[in-house]
Formats: sequence, structure tokens, C-alpha cells
Amino acid sequence: MQLMQATEEENAFVVFTNEEQQCLQHLNTKYEGATDKLKNPHKPKSLLWSKWIIARIGGWKGYSSQRPPGPITLKRGLDNFMQIFAGWQLAKNVYIDVGTQ
Repeated sequence: MQLMQATEEENAFVVFTNEEQQCLQHLNTKYEGATDKLKNPHKPKSLLWSKWIIARIGGWKGYSSQRPPGPITLKRGLDNFMQIFAGWQLAKNVYIDVGTQ
């Protein structure tokens, strides 16, 4: 519900840890499109910036002509993000462990 009521002034640290925000930064480049209409229009590391990425993961197309993402889209996006984040952490830890041996 915090994502539904997000404002530009709120920092993403309200909802996401520093490591989750790093993952979101990597995902932002994947989910942004080639055109200006599909770029994340929000200030990096703001809650609206995070909401935009989570909504895209949840299936929202990102066009301004569309309705804003709803709670079901955000829930779907958060569920998918948590799975992506778990895999991202696992891959990061495996890479670090292999690199130190």
C-alpha cells in the first residue's frame, strides 16, 4: 500500500533496502524502453521510481496514456521482484565465493 500512495519526495529506503535498490537499478535498465515515453520519469531512488519499476515487472506497459498501475499489478510485481532479488543475491554470492577461492 505504500507503493500505491507513493510521492516523489519519499525515499525508496522507506520500503526497499540498499541492496534491493541496487537490484532495482539493474532492473530499471532492462525495463526502460528505447523511447523517451518508456523511460522511468522519476527521480532515482525515490519511491515513485521504485513503484514504476515494480509496476513494469508486474506487467504494466508504462505508457502515460494507460491508467496508473493498480494494487494487483503492484502485488504481482513485488512477488516477481522478490524472486528476482533472491536469484540476484544467490548469483552475487556464488560469484564472490568462487572468485575468492
